[in-house]
Amino acid sequence: MYGGLGMKAGDLDYYAPPDKQKEKKVEPKYVLLVDNGTYAEDSLVKLIWTVFSHRCHHLINGEGWRD
Repeated sequence: MYGGLGMKAGDLDYYAPPDKQKEKKVEPKYVLLVDNGTYAEDSLVKLIWTVFSHRCHHLINGEGWRD
């Protein structure tokens, strides 16, 4: 995680709560595919915030506006 600013979808595992000893994979509702990976969230507002905050993290660290 980037200082609490969000994660890329590749860094996450999506699982529903266990149901009688079984785990089923849960896919996020919104996924954004970019050249360097993917972003995923359960709401469009969260997805926009995650992308924005992640790119700001790179900008603040002198890496430019990038993924």
